[in-house]
Amino acid sequence: MAAIPQQGPYDHLSNGKLNLTQIRLIATHRLSRYIGNLEGPKCIIWDPAVLSGMNLVVDPDFLKELGVERMQQLPNVDFKANVRHFVFIVKPLKNVVEEVAHALKGIRDVNKDRHINAIILCVPKKIDLAQKWLSTPQYKGILSAMHDIGFHLYPLDGDLMTLNLRSTFQDLHIDKDPTPLFNIASALMDIQSVYGPIPKIVGKGPNAAKVAEILFQMRESLYPNGQIPSDCIPQLSSVILIDRSVDLLTPLFTQLTLEGLIDEIYGIEENFAIFPAESFSEEVKKALGKSYNEVRQECKIKLTSNDDLYSNLRHLHVTAVGSYVKRQLTEISTYFSTDVQQMSIPQMKEYTQELPLRILAKQQLSKYSTVGVLVKNETQKDEFLDFLYAQQDLRHGDCGDKPLPFIEACIRRRADLNQILRLICIQSLVNNGLKPKLLDYYEKEILQMYGYQFLTVFTDLKKAGLLAVQEGGGKAFQAVKKQFRLLTETKDHDPDDISYVHSGYAPLSVRFIEMLTRSHGIHEFAEQLKLLPGPIVEKYQTIPKGLVKNKTRRDEKPIVLVFFIGGCTFAEVAALKFLSSFKDEAEYVVATTSIIHGKRLMRSFLDRAPKSEHSSYVSKLKEGKGNPRVRGQRRN
Repeated sequence: MAAIPQQGPYDHLSNGKLNLTQIRLIATHRLSRYIGNLEGPKCIIWDPAVLSGMNLVVDPDFLKELGVERMQQLPNVDFKANVRHFVFIVKPLKNVVEEVAHALKGIRDVNKDRHINAIILCVPKKIDLAQKWLSTPQYKGILSAMHDIGFHLYPLDGDLMTLNLRSTFQDLHIDKDPTPLFNIASALMDIQSVYGPIPKIVGKGPNAAKVAEILFQMRESLYPNGQIPSDCIPQLSSVILIDRSVDLLTPLFTQLTLEGLIDEIYGIEENFAIFPAESFSEEVKKALGKSYNEVRQECKIKLTSNDDLYSNLRHLHVTAVGSYVKRQLTEISTYFSTDVQQMSIPQMKEYTQELPLRILAKQQLSKYSTVGVLVKNETQKDEFLDFLYAQQDLRHGDCGDKPLPFIEACIRRRADLNQILRLICIQSLVNNGLKPKLLDYYEKEILQMYGYQFLTVFTDLKKAGLLAVQEGGGKAFQAVKKQFRLLTETKDHDPDDISYVHSGYAPLSVRFIEMLTRSHGIHEFAEQLKLLPGPIVEKYQTIPKGLVKNKTRRDEKPIVLVFFIGGCTFAEVAALKFLSSFKDEAEYVVATTSIIHGKRLMRSFLDRAPKSEHSSYVSKLKEGKGNPRVRGQRRN
């Protein structure tokens, strides 16, 4: 009987056109360099913000091999841990540095009778303020070193990487902090050190231009001859830099792919999503093992391409999931209903060899059909449909410059503020801003109903360009919509256009990529690009003659890296995967500062609001809980 093939925790990283296992090895090598050389038992103290990314590349067994006996998280540190070395792995932010300082004092005071050593590893790099503060005499004798890990990228799957920089959009557009741009350029240098120099760099938007400039400056400062030392033939034909500010609308629209909706409804963190357990069969719960929490009645499910079924389901429109699963169930049922007694000996041998895999496939079908049903049930609720139809009305231009009755009704009933702000931002973007009177009206109504602490949220949304005062008419989006064919009808079950990911709306970011890769250069549609904000980027790097790749075979697709500056959605990833399915298209690998969607984007602004008596309401927003539902006009 054939055994079920055992899969490692990181096998999915080698499932794409680039083997992203090599990116993971950068992290393990750098951790080995600093932790492996310390003799004696060690305790790692994690910054929670770092741990969420490191879980994607480092497993407990690897850390045990380095002599790590305990792991803790800031700020709750056991100062009496019976180890010789305390290793802090942190982002050097002010509040984190304060927590590290407090922990160092506690460790020093509690362990006066024995020699204790502490080191700090900064992700991705240390900053002068942190180094200056922690290098004061009071930490002498316990803190021996502070190092840069210099690791930037965390692979999520075989064709997707993240920098895990969740505040990038706010850093760049509200706080005017350019640090993420240097991290992105450093990540691109890491990619080139592994996969060879990238011949062509193109993009659109002010931050795309800045990243390209920083990248070339880094290359010149590190390598005076201007060439990145590598004996690797370039595996990437180009990199496309997408500044999120060029396409602010796409993340605001509800994603309608299975993976996008799982992220919006349940949240996907470190490739896992948590679902209510009562919907799953006992067989599935048993198969999940420790991932089934009986006390909390939760099932934690890993969502990667290691699972062939999920790999086929993840990018489907949610309405197409049921029919796909049904076809697979029919096939499985046919197999198990076969009369074994009527088989010949060779047929029976083949049947029994397939049996373990078929049993596993049956379990997987049960698991993902349940996930599909849970998501579908959420999408059929009145609240979900009302907001979805309101978004569709707005993108079709049905609102003009008047208050949207549905938004007014939601405000009066104190519905989910996250969703309301999302709709107001969409209305602003499709109308090239809101007339001052309308913007003031929305702002006044929300502040009166939800609290004046949200005044700063409006200020931040304006700084980020999500809200604006209309100047010179509101026809700009209409021109963009036409020139880039953003509204394109396609079948949800058998699509022929990327617009299926939003049921008829094509992500502008991906349409730009599609036009670019199908043209002979960015100059071919330079006029259309004038409709979008920011400069055009087009730069080339000289490749050493010995590394120049011979012309690709006719059946060999070029591999293009798409780098989103400010976050991307799973719907955009699905749209790029859809493009890759065509023979004349490139294979796309995606890197992003973080995975975002409309709810997560709005939450990041609401989290910046001052805490007040309404803080309980804000905490409900974080949990995704809205207030009374309101019916809205539906689009047929």
